[in-house]
Amino acid sequence: MVFPRQADYSENALSKDAVTRALQVSHKAAGADKFRYSLNWGSSWSDWFDYKVGGNVLAAQKWYGTKRQEWDGDHVILQYWSRLTGSSNHIQHADDDWENKPPRRFPHIFAHGPFNEFGFDGGLHNSFKQASDGVWKFHLMTEWPSKFQVNVWGMNPDGQPDQTFVYGDIDNDTVIDRLPPDSLTQAVVNMSVLPPPPFLAYRMELNDGDYRFRLIPAGSRLSQIILFALLWVIPVMTGVVSIWTYMGAFYGVKFNKIGVFQRKNILPFFRRKFEKIPSTDDEHRKDHKMKQLFLRHKSSIIPMSSSPKRRTVLIATMEYDIEDWAVKIKIGCLGVMAQLRGKNLEHQDLIWVVPCVGAITILGKSYEIQVQYHQLKNITMDDLDSAIYYSAWNACIAQTIKRFPVDIYHINDYHGAAAPLYLLPQTIPCCLSLHNAEFQGLWPMRTVQEREEVCEVYNLEPSTVEKYVQFGEVFNLLHAGVSYLRVHQRGFGAVGVSKKYGARSYARYPIFWGLKEIRNLPNPDPTDTAPLDPEAENQPVVVDSVFEAARGDLRRPAQEWAQLDVNPDAELFVFVGRWSVQKGIDLITDVFPAVLDKHPNVQLICVGPVIDMYGKFAALKLGEMMKKYLGRVFSKPQFATLPPYIFSGAEFALIPSRDEPFGLVAVEFGRKGALGVGARVGGLGQMPGWWFTVESTTTKHLQHQFISAIDDALGSKTDVRAMMRARSAKQRFPVAQWVKDLDILQSTSIDIHQEEAGKNDRPLPRARSPSPRANRRQPDKPGNRSSGDLGRTLSLGVRTGPGCGRRIIAAPDSTVALTGIDEEEDGAGYTGRFSEHVEVTITQEQAEAMAAHEYRRGYRPSIHLTPELDQIERGRSRSRALQQPTGSSPDLRFRSASPDVEDGLLGLPRQHGRLSTGSAGDGELRRLSTSSVLSLNEVVGERHDYKLQKVDPTFNDTTGEYYNAFEAMLQEHGADLSSGLCIGDYLARSEKAWFKKMRDARLGRLSRDASPNPSRGGSPYGSREGSQYGSEDNLSVGEISQADEFLLGENYQRPSIVKRWLQTRIGDWPIYSLLLGLGQIMSVNSYQITLLTGGQGQAPEKVYIIGGIFMATSCIWWIAFRTLKSAYVLSLPWLFYGIAFFLIGIAPFLPLGRGRDWMRNVAVGLYTTASSSGSIFFAQNFGDEGGAPIKSWVLRACLIQATQQIYITALFYWGSNLITAASGTSKSTTSLDSKIVMPAITLPIFTICWIIGTVLFTSLPPYYHQCPGKTPYFYKALLRRKIIAWFFVTIVLQNYFLSTPYGRNWKCLWSSQYAPDWSVALLVFGFFVGVWAIILAIFGKLSNAHSWILPIFAIGLGAPRWCQMLWGTSSYGQWLPWMPGGPIAGALAGRALWLWLGVLDSIQGVGFGMMLLHTLTRLHIAVTLMAGQFLGSAITLVAKATAPDKDGPGDVFPDFSAGIIEPLMKPWFWVALACQLAIPVGFFMVFRKAQLSKP
Repeated sequence: MVFPRQADYSENALSKDAVTRALQVSHKAAGADKFRYSLNWGSSWSDWFDYKVGGNVLAAQKWYGTKRQEWDGDHVILQYWSRLTGSSNHIQHADDDWENKPPRRFPHIFAHGPFNEFGFDGGLHNSFKQASDGVWKFHLMTEWPSKFQVNVWGMNPDGQPDQTFVYGDIDNDTVIDRLPPDSLTQAVVNMSVLPPPPFLAYRMELNDGDYRFRLIPAGSRLSQIILFALLWVIPVMTGVVSIWTYMGAFYGVKFNKIGVFQRKNILPFFRRKFEKIPSTDDEHRKDHKMKQLFLRHKSSIIPMSSSPKRRTVLIATMEYDIEDWAVKIKIGCLGVMAQLRGKNLEHQDLIWVVPCVGAITILGKSYEIQVQYHQLKNITMDDLDSAIYYSAWNACIAQTIKRFPVDIYHINDYHGAAAPLYLLPQTIPCCLSLHNAEFQGLWPMRTVQEREEVCEVYNLEPSTVEKYVQFGEVFNLLHAGVSYLRVHQRGFGAVGVSKKYGARSYARYPIFWGLKEIRNLPNPDPTDTAPLDPEAENQPVVVDSVFEAARGDLRRPAQEWAQLDVNPDAELFVFVGRWSVQKGIDLITDVFPAVLDKHPNVQLICVGPVIDMYGKFAALKLGEMMKKYLGRVFSKPQFATLPPYIFSGAEFALIPSRDEPFGLVAVEFGRKGALGVGARVGGLGQMPGWWFTVESTTTKHLQHQFISAIDDALGSKTDVRAMMRARSAKQRFPVAQWVKDLDILQSTSIDIHQEEAGKNDRPLPRARSPSPRANRRQPDKPGNRSSGDLGRTLSLGVRTGPGCGRRIIAAPDSTVALTGIDEEEDGAGYTGRFSEHVEVTITQEQAEAMAAHEYRRGYRPSIHLTPELDQIERGRSRSRALQQPTGSSPDLRFRSASPDVEDGLLGLPRQHGRLSTGSAGDGELRRLSTSSVLSLNEVVGERHDYKLQKVDPTFNDTTGEYYNAFEAMLQEHGADLSSGLCIGDYLARSEKAWFKKMRDARLGRLSRDASPNPSRGGSPYGSREGSQYGSEDNLSVGEISQADEFLLGENYQRPSIVKRWLQTRIGDWPIYSLLLGLGQIMSVNSYQITLLTGGQGQAPEKVYIIGGIFMATSCIWWIAFRTLKSAYVLSLPWLFYGIAFFLIGIAPFLPLGRGRDWMRNVAVGLYTTASSSGSIFFAQNFGDEGGAPIKSWVLRACLIQATQQIYITALFYWGSNLITAASGTSKSTTSLDSKIVMPAITLPIFTICWIIGTVLFTSLPPYYHQCPGKTPYFYKALLRRKIIAWFFVTIVLQNYFLSTPYGRNWKCLWSSQYAPDWSVALLVFGFFVGVWAIILAIFGKLSNAHSWILPIFAIGLGAPRWCQMLWGTSSYGQWLPWMPGGPIAGALAGRALWLWLGVLDSIQGVGFGMMLLHTLTRLHIAVTLMAGQFLGSAITLVAKATAPDKDGPGDVFPDFSAGIIEPLMKPWFWVALACQLAIPVGFFMVFRKAQLSKP
């Protein structure tokens, strides 16, 4: 029989019966005598049958194989035997229902070669595809030269390559040959000739009719060069562009020319349709979900005054205004609002608690305090004689609630936030106004004893404290009010005092995250009492030409008052306020020397009391500026009553506040004609002016922004300023609108509370009012006051925030010696005294900024005070009372947010209680003889063993060492004050140096008897009027020893040698932090667990087991972290690490096979158990450090990340080579698996791990030995942080697409046949040491001014990990023939790009981590990372089963060497890329406004 080339295939020989569906064959081989058939491509054959014309019915044949070995359709192979020829070599193929398809003689063809480990790596594309012309085609891109086998069946179900139909070109004749399975010669197709230019790869075309093949060059070197260049450049370019865009969008100065305006509603019909407009009948049934309830200035809501029922509201403030007694206590904006309430809420009955009432219990003892009731119009007041901390204050408020028929308690800030807890289980409606959320009232609850003591002090049950007050390891008063709203009012009732302050407080302070939101109740301008008139607001603004023409005349008296050169054309800048870090006084002193040098007509006036060290050093520098710029600078660092022309004569008002809840000063200045130049934070920026954005709290950034705003202001035209002043005068912050919105807030709070009380709570029954005749005391006439009048010294508490400084309340007919900064209401000349009202402006920020500073650094707990105001504190400066203006020295100490031992509650000593002459009466402050005094001595006695008495020292320059050094530096600079000498930077360096001295003292490395040089300089201010501030604050410092300065105590014992060694610093790194960093480095995350499985091609069961262990142990570690001391959680992982290395070390002593494999599997499981704790190592590192600059965190994160990348490289090299050595396919790794080398490596590591674990457990700093505290509503509040939710989305998107190819991606690094391992190792160190060092230097320097720069750069990088995997897993980067230097240079260049993308990916990871540090607390970071790794592990396991790249690159990472168009047509390529690019976009959307430090 003679068969032509196509005669071995028949198109109609095989058919299927339409009824029985049985296959039947119609023979086309005339002359044959017998035949047999195979329906499974020769896997099995039938018996021989006689050949007959007409055909035969074919019986089905069994076949077993994998899914990849299955084929489409029905195919038969017919083998014929001819007696005449004596041959059975005649084969004929046939298919059923195969019309319009090419003939086929193979079911499928697979390529097996080194590129896919001869089939063992099943993730790479290795199948031939049959074209329409019948030719089988296969494209291969690899490192040339290469070879492969043509295998018909590929991998069998037993995981081994099939050996039955393996073809190769034995004789190099371009015809594939088949050898017997037992042949010693390997049948392969050799590709020893490199693809010629301009090609990259080969495409093999095989004709299954004659077994001939062709190798056709394919791919474009040009496209590879372009992609190579783009991957090097594009991520960095987009990162830089993102920084530039961010600065352009948010660094500009907002030029507000018109102030606040109302946007007109384009669709009034829809507004009327969808906006609920309450009526008088349903005022008590307001919609609780009106999101813009407190944002509108234009409202149709009817005021509550129309309601027939008068509401009784309880208010408890430490500032008040008793109008008929003419006594006003004013601290700040809260004091203004207190006065406003009394005058504008006449439709309500106000119960006003002002400093103590009733019988209270503290530390288990009851104290009786006599009560005085006073009624003025609609206001009833409890006059509180004295208090013992805020426990007394809150208990007194609770007693007042019980005595009066209160409808709602309006909480102002934290001071009285715990009062409702004393009423439980009965409840009362509440609402909470946040005037300054920075201060929260904090006491420690780190140990059992501290918890018991703070509960006893507040006389609250521990269960109540845990449910409402406790937040972590802190007793938080403000959190008590927040929790009360959350539990009893569905979170409704909290408002901020400006449009942005509520949202910013919600973002900044974790205690609010249990609420859904904080609404806004913007403060009004107390002078804006006109009724709402929308028509008047829309009238055109007209410039007052007369006022503008008189600007020079208005400026003259201000210049004369400040003794400046009289210059009507001068650009007069005025700063009036407290000299503190919050108000930005240091920024003024730092930037204005350059402004004064640049603009000769600029003048500066700064007046206000010094509050903190920033103010103290600013006063010193301003004194030097007065000497240099004679007649142009005036500095008065003390209290003063200012004449009105200071406000009206100023051209610009300086308000560079770092935080400003409302910013009433901008309104006051603006109404008088001074345009604002300052920061756009909180409530600032609403008045016309130049307002710079604050994107970073670094001093350099603030200075740059401030200077830009000043330059823009000075460059503005006269007519523009005139129009801005006209608009400023027209700006409205109406009291009427505030009253309406306040009524809505209170009524809605009452309604919600009643709904919730009907479900769970017991509402508090309304009490009857005390008999006014029995309890109320009528005011005495002036000049005939009894001993019970208000002409006495009061003590209101301690400095835990606003309103907690020591105060004097003077008789109304007295002239107060120390007056507040205020404008005279009558507009008359400066008199220096109050003519009608006694108003004492209390130095709020003497506590505020200091407490804020302490809060950031760590908690300063204490519950005890001493009655002596003049006693010198241990390690602190002299405590000062308010004195006369000429000699006043406000307290400069940094103080904690908790009461301290020296804060007395008693009255001022008699020598501090004198009023100046000229007052009616004797002027001496008197006490109420009938009131009892609740002093600390009565409560604490002689005990000194309270845990809360042990406070930590803070930097306040007690000895004056740094103050004197700064003064000397100023004198050295002489006339050049515009360069250097930045106060913020100097204090930061000084604080760092001081803490280094404190650490050395605690570790016994300083002489405890040594005393710093107490030398004093002259007048630190150098002001014309002279000041006795500065050095007086350091009296008797020569008597302060190191032990006293650092609060070591007389019997202080230094730590053990191991503890001292752990706290020894190498640079900024304590040794213990290096060990914790090592723990983070050794851990793997959820997508790196695939590294622990070794090489590719392993059974997925191993990944599932390891992933399950990782998930389970993540949960266990978290539970342990929240129930045990941190020292346990940070030391136990080292036990597991050690055992894992020990088992790996002894594995070579077991027989090769299952025993050794199981030993290693157990070791991998133990290593996984330990590594799942890595997130806790990250979150808890540097735990004893209260705070660090962003630059330090950037350097630390980059260093740890770079080291971890090197470790992961070694980890993969280790794991994959162990698998290779165990399989016996590698000769190079045999020594690594030997009985000598392996134990020599692992057993020392095992010993080191156990030693590290023991040292950490026994000798970590005290921070790691405190008990974890409870945080109510913690887990439910997590997802309310958008950045946490997006972090989880990021994990899902990354792990689903990028986790399964992770091991393959790392394999690319070591897979070159040209580049030796040592050269690749040098590359690794070059990038992760050299390149990282450059990155450290760049971002470390930039972060000094821009704390956000690394996160934004990380966002701009896009998807570097995706790019790295595209380059490493798609085979496109394996061979770079165009690279000068030959194959070795090409191999190293390809891996250099891979490492570069790996560096960028690590930078992005650090950037995302910095976002978490910017936006979350340690505890939230820990739970986020632990939950993230649990979720990531779960997604990794899901991806292993369902992802499009579960086994290899797949369509997610296509091979572009086969052409550009075809890969771009794959949907999964775009889906995966879009998901990865969405990650940085999402982070950008949620990061900026979620920063904790952003005001």
